[in-house]
Amino acid sequence: MIVDVHSHNPTHEYDVPPEDVVTNPIVGTGVKLAGAMSEYVEAMEPVDKSFVFGIAPRPSGDEHVLTDWNAGWDDDLNQNDIAARVAAVNPDKYIPFMSLHPEQPDIDEEYDRAVGELGCRGMKLALSYQAV
Repeated sequence: MIVDVHSHNPTHEYDVPPEDVVTNPIVGTGVKLAGAMSEYVEAMEPVDKSFVFGIAPRPSGDEHVLTDWNAGWDDDLNQNDIAARVAAVNPDKYIPFMSLHPEQPDIDEEYDRAVGELGCRGMKLALSYQAV
């Protein structure tokens, strides 16, 4: 069995428009940072299970980010909503994880919502990315 324990939410629910295509040139010829749900599903074909998550932004919004991690999703969705949407495509394969920021004022409520309503089964901690 192959389990991918570290996969990020796709940045877009549908096709990525050309203006949203971003690459990070640090690694070789560049790593594509934006992707559609269909690309995620295709990339995960070889694996049996995949943990999927986003990274909760800093509540103040004063952080450096490489790309808008939820640019192609409805504005009212956060990283946990998106992980749950991805998991809903194939609930036997994709396992949604939540991400919370230690400084977010509604951390307890979001934890309860992510577990109770969204079905998140784990948590992604990303303190270095969250500027903590």
